[in-house]
Amino acid sequence: MLQYLRVLLGLLLWPCCFAAARAVYKMLAAGTGAGGEMFWLGTGIGLVLWIAVFAFLPAPVKSYVLAHELTHALWGHLFGAAILGMRVSRKGGSVSLTESNVFVVLAPYFFPFYAVLVVCFHALLSIFFDLDKYHLAFLSAVGFTLGFHFFFTVSVLATRQSDIELYGKIFSYSLICFMNLLAIGLLIVAILPVSIMQFAGALWAELLQAWMVLRVWALYLCGRVAASAAALRS
Repeated sequence: MLQYLRVLLGLLLWPCCFAAARAVYKMLAAGTGAGGEMFWLGTGIGLVLWIAVFAFLPAPVKSYVLAHELTHALWGHLFGAAILGMRVSRKGGSVSLTESNVFVVLAPYFFPFYAVLVVCFHALLSIFFDLDKYHLAFLSAVGFTLGFHFFFTVSVLATRQSDIELYGKIFSYSLICFMNLLAIGLLIVAILPVSIMQFAGALWAELLQAWMVLRVWALYLCGRVAASAAALRS
């Protein structure tokens, strides 16, 4: 029964993913509408650098494994779990926690650890120093780390993962997609001149719109099914 409930929840998350994607697009448009060339240039340079690293250098697998396990540990700590131990190697890693949940298990697939680290480090330094002249380098670092996150996330999800099988593929992939979009939206809030309230408002409006469209289609399909059933009875 629980398995079917997760499948249903996963399917219900699809409209949420669509709504979140539209909200992220709106925030990008609002934040880069005037003078946003620096953002696209910086993040573009970072992505190109990541592609070059991937193409010409050995893949930094151990760096990904470290981020993966640290993300499990971080989210476990946020939910009140104690960290009992952690192991990291090029062949894989593990972390032992006193308790877990779906967000702790799936966090490495939607939480861009290094990108968040770059943003937090930049915010901390900006308290003490004027970093305006390094803004292009900062945006490039964000683009590079986001490229790192999405490349390894897609690569890892293309293989068999016990984390995914624990909650089922449909639910896990849907939640990962939705949470990645939320993470991107929050990074946009941290980088571009848009507020958290703007993002929350756009997300809420898009969610309402998506569910209204879904409701219309559901009523339409129910009507067609009822009409077909009535025709068969007659």
